[in-house]
Amino acid sequence: MQPTNKLWEEYSIEFCGGTHLENTREAEQFVILSEEGIAKGIRRITAVTQEKAREANNSALGFLSRLNDVKTLVGGDLEQEVKKLTNELQVSEP
Repeated sequence: MQPTNKLWEEYSIEFCGGTHLENTREAEQFVILSEEGIAKGIRRITAVTQEKAREANNSALGFLSRLNDVKTLVGGDLEQEVKKLTNELQVSEP
């Protein structure tokens, strides 16, 4: 990286982590929950650390397991389970 290179002035490289950590080791784990555009050229990432990150990771692994189970279904059973999973996913968005 060349922070003094004038090329970098053409890009926004600001990052506000809002972590308030003295050392990144304190985060333990880091899980991104969402990413969205909030204005032209500005993206927002919502993430969690520590216990909340472990909970998010465990939730994702559980959901993945359920998705794998759904792969074995057919017909109406498949449709019903996909609807359930879709609803749960939409409700659980941060």
